[in-house]
Order: sequence, then C-alpha cells, then structure tokens
Amino acid sequence: MRDNFTPDRDDEEKDAILPVEEEGEEAEPIVLTDEEGNEYDLDLLDVIEYEGDNYAVLYPSDDAEVDSDQEEGVVILKVTPYEDGSAEFDGVEDTQILDAVFEIFMENLREAFDEEE
Repeated sequence: MRDNFTPDRDDEEKDAILPVEEEGEEAEPIVLTDEEGNEYDLDLLDVIEYEGDNYAVLYPSDDAEVDSDQEEGVVILKVTPYEDGSAEFDGVEDTQILDAVFEIFMENLREAFDEEE
C-alpha cells in the first residue's frame, strides 16, 4: 500500500469516516483509495491516541481481496481529520510509533477480553 489514502465516501457519509458500531451491529468497511487508484476495504478495529495524534488500526474486510504476495495483518494509519468531517489516512514509516500503537491496541484488546470473562 502507498503512504497516502483518502476515504472513498459519498457526501452523506462524510460524518462517519470512522464509523462507530452499535452493539450487535457490524460497521461498514472503510474503503480507502491509494494514490494509484487502488481501493482497499478495511474494517476499523480501534482508534489509538498516541503522542497527540490518532491512529486507525484496520484489518482487511472479509469481503476484501488480498494479494497472495501481501502479508496479512493489521494496518496502522495516521488519521488527519478535516473540519468538513472527512479524514485523510497516512502511512506511518516510524517503526517506534507503529510498535507503540500496536502495543496499545493489543493491551486494549487484552483488557476487553478480560472484561468479558
């Protein structure tokens, strides 16, 4: 994937760039388009705040086609919101930030599972 993504949403959906799923409902995948016009369907797993920035933790949607040569796993993108309700998703190259955001995500996941037990 490329560094810079913009969500492929129509005007009615601009307020729901980062959808919040209601209990018992499944959120619609976020469709991101890279600079080359390739579209990716991703499910939002979490939004992590780290050092004043927000990072979306995403996973390829069940409906998404995954290239056989691509490694499957979570995708972490920096979220830059705009006043009009839209957002831009940017790739993160700093491995320290990626590791820190992933660790926070995993800790949140562990806590969520502990609460369910």
